[in-house]
Amino acid sequence: MNDEAAGSAGPPDPDHGLDVDAAWADIVARWGPTPEVSTEKPAPPEDEPDDRRTDEEAEEHFVPPPPPPLPVVDPRRRLAWIGLFGTPVLALLMVAFGVEVSGWIGFLMAVAFVGGFSYLVATMGSAPPDDWPGDDGAVL
Repeated sequence: MNDEAAGSAGPPDPDHGLDVDAAWADIVARWGPTPEVSTEKPAPPEDEPDDRRTDEEAEEHFVPPPPPPLPVVDPRRRLAWIGLFGTPVLALLMVAFGVEVSGWIGFLMAVAFVGGFSYLVATMGSAPPDDWPGDDGAVL
């Protein structure tokens, strides 16, 4: 057995003698110069106003149709949503600001929360809306 091979019990060199720093410096040196970007806006043509578009640009520009009006919510349903979400928010604010809640106010807040939830569940429709096409998408 060779003494030199037996004496070198160090970890194997993963780079196989390659100078990593020199290779990195070479990559950075060969990297191309970055182009200078001008911050000045080009002057518009004198024969065409700035706010006008050419016919080609006007055809490519998409203008979405106006959105449909928001649905009208029944006042009882709106009150139920306020009871469902407003009561916990009010309770959190009262706890955060250290407001003492008497028995009647706490009872009314609980009734508003449970009542709002109950009304929304009771009036929830069991069938899909009439304009539903009946297609869930994928067909197997």
